[in-house]
Amino acid sequence: PAELDPATLRIGSASHAMTYSLKANGSLEFLFQNIRLTDSTSNEAKSHGFVTYKIRTKPNLSAGTTINNQAFIYFDYNTPVATNIYTHTIGTPNEVFLSTNPIENNPLGLHIFPNPAKDNLTIQLENKNENYDLQLVNAFGQTIFTKKLTETTTLLNTETLPQGSYFIYILGKNGKTVGKFVKL
Repeated sequence: PAELDPATLRIGSASHAMTYSLKANGSLEFLFQNIRLTDSTSNEAKSHGFVTYKIRTKPNLSAGTTINNQAFIYFDYNTPVATNIYTHTIGTPNEVFLSTNPIENNPLGLHIFPNPAKDNLTIQLENKNENYDLQLVNAFGQTIFTKKLTETTTLLNTETLPQGSYFIYILGKNGKTVGKFVKL
């Protein structure tokens, strides 16, 4: 967006080797050459890639100015997948929020909050009719830990987790539900 200052662009971490370029029209392009992600039906956690970056707004934008941002993900020669549009309004707190809706179907009524989390995370199941296994997986597909869920509400201490995105798998006899959260 025109309200951003391209000179302040700083590229952060990425899940895989990549290159980037800032186009004349203001588009920022990340290229993951030969990323070869695992199929999501084979291993959901290893089917993801990510990149982080920071960029500042131009100085002296008036309160109420809105900045919209959206990404388009291209896989091979397929039609691009558009992400949700993120809107930031100057003069309001800059908050990151990932939906607590699961990535897949949600027969258990999984809720994860607060999201993002700093020290503690509450995991709640509305429809718990058996004992489940909880699996915490980082953005690299590595299992951080597993835990048996015997209650409908579980408090998870996230204090020692590194900042980043995480997946919570709830596994039972009749399938799985997957949720996601960000650790601040």
